[in-house]
Amino acid sequence: MAKNWPWLALVAGVLLVGGTLLAIRAPGSDSRPGSGAPVAPGGDAKDQALVRVDQAGGVEVTVTFLNPAQPPTDGTLAFEVGMDTHSVSLSQLDLTKLATLKPEPGAAVSRGFTWQAEGDGDHHRSGILRVPNRDAQGNPIFDGRKTKALVLELKDIGVPLRTFRWEGVIQ
Repeated sequence: MAKNWPWLALVAGVLLVGGTLLAIRAPGSDSRPGSGAPVAPGGDAKDQALVRVDQAGGVEVTVTFLNPAQPPTDGTLAFEVGMDTHSVSLSQLDLTKLATLKPEPGAAVSRGFTWQAEGDGDHHRSGILRVPNRDAQGNPIFDGRKTKALVLELKDIGVPLRTFRWEGVIQ
């Protein structure tokens, strides 16, 4: 038995590391950098279908399209944004200047965004990013009957560009 302890320790270490890696990458999640993919089991299926996560450049950004079925009475489209990191400072980011919304079909919108902070720490920030649901000509940016997809781009948050795309679940 004394001769076998190094092998037993090695096997135990491999099992421990493998189990940890499996736990980190839970089933149903997508942790590919830049994926902007739907995530996470649990919660209401429709709500989960509206969540996108991008993990790249040492920053995890989670965006939830809050009101695809019924835009609020103030006429804005709303996105809940959460950012988490331990490698860069997030406190100086102005998301109102880093965001572009691209409906398909339709013209891109990069002005008129507002930010309502819920947490503005240096490494953990969250809030609601809003944009009027009208383009420069007064046409709806997002129309559940005509909009096939909606893309939110966020620039310079640890990487040059993050893309969050909703289609099919926004009707």
